Amino acid sequence: MKKWIIFGANLIMFILIFSKRDSLYAWIAGENTPSFPLMFLVVTMLAIFPVVPFGIVGGVIGAKYGVGWGSALNVATSTLAAIIVYVLAKSSLHSWGSRIIRRFTFLDQLHTMSSQRLFWTILLARIIPFFPAAAINIYAGVFHLNFRIFILATCIGKIPAMIAFAYIGHEFWNNGTRLVQVSLVYASFLLLVFIGNRIFLRHKE
Repeated sequence: MKKWIIFGANLIMFILIFSKRDSLYAWIAGENTPSFPLMFLVVTMLAIFPVVPFGIVGGVIGAKYGVGWGSALNVATSTLAAIIVYVLAKSSLHSWGSRIIRRFTFLDQLHTMSSQRLFWTILLARIIPFFPAAAINIYAGVFHLNFRIFILATCIGKIPAMIAFAYIGHEFWNNGTRLVQVSLVYASFLLLVFIGNRIFLRHKE
């Protein structure tokens, strides 16, 4: 049921964005670029409150700023968002965070794995973008995971996805002929990571 709700919410958001595509295209193509600090703040807020899937946000940023700056902005803002949520879930919003993480069953396995290999567990969870980033951030704060290890694994683990989002957005905007190839390469990378994770879990059992 929850998956259908999430799917429906994302579909509605996609339709809304598509309906405003002309304004979005004009903003991307325009020369009046907002100040970088302002965009940094806006993207960080969108990472903290994921009302729009961050893959879409990251793609738009890549189309606007290019692959290099777009990737850097995506990684930096999503990592900062993770820090903010971690701190809040660890302190003032601990009770709220404890209730939230009960809704995500995958965190049970994540908790078992993180107790043995924290860095590699968080790194893997970040590389595979199917795990809700907000849930991982809240979980880390509620259970007081080692802050430095959590942030280091988060920052490194986000790099592949954030580069892919920026590149796909950039190629899509510029009608790039390599869009399909890049998407397939990234999908193959995720598949290999997933298979490797399954093999690792079976070997551990």
